[in-house]
Amino acid sequence: MNRKKLFGLAAAICLAGAVSAQEDLVLTSTVTPANPATAYAPGEQFTVSVSVTTNTLSTFPTDGTGIPGAAVLEFSFDTTVLSIVGASGSTLDGAIGDATLIGPEEGTPPNVTVDIPTFGNLGNSVGTPAVMDVVFEVESGLGASVYWPFNIGVALDSETSNSLVDTALVRMSSYPSASISFDNTALQGLEPYYASVDEWMLLDQ
Repeated sequence: MNRKKLFGLAAAICLAGAVSAQEDLVLTSTVTPANPATAYAPGEQFTVSVSVTTNTLSTFPTDGTGIPGAAVLEFSFDTTVLSIVGASGSTLDGAIGDATLIGPEEGTPPNVTVDIPTFGNLGNSVGTPAVMDVVFEVESGLGASVYWPFNIGVALDSETSNSLVDTALVRMSSYPSASISFDNTALQGLEPYYASVDEWMLLDQ
C-alpha cells in the first residue's frame, strides 16, 4: 500500500474515533446526605440529584443543537423501603426546568417505577445541565428498619420516545451514533437502619 493510501486510511480511522468520542452523554446521580456510617434511619429523608456530567454531543451536533432542553426520568425503587416525597428542578446554573410533577407508581409493588418530567428550558445554553432533585424517605416500621441494603435506579422514561430532547426539541437519542448512559453508582447498596436484637424483642411484644 502506498503512502498516500496509508495516510488516507489513518485519517479515516482518526476521524471515526473522533466522531465516536464526540457522541457521548452521561447523566450522573449523587445523594445528599451521603449514606452515613450509621445508615439511614426510618423516617429519614435524602435527596437524589441528577445532572448531565459528560456531553460531547454539544461539541458535535449532527442533528439538533446538542444542548439538553427537557427530560423525563424514570426512577425505580422498592416501596417496602422507600417512598418519594417530592421533586424539583435544580437551582444550579443550566437547569432544564422545574420538576414538580410526580407520576403514579407503575409496576407490581414492592418493585415500582415513577416517571418525573422537567418542564423544559429551551433557552438553556449549558451542555451539562442539572436535571432534577428527588427527595426520598426511608419507610418507618419493622419492614424497612431491618431491610437489606437497597438500590435506586435512574433511567430515561422507557415509555416516552422523547424522554430527552435538545433545545430545538430534537430527540437526542436520534442523533447518529449517540450514546446516552447513566452513572448510578452512588445509588447502589445504600444502607438502611437495622434493628438490634433487643429492638426485635421489643417490637415482637
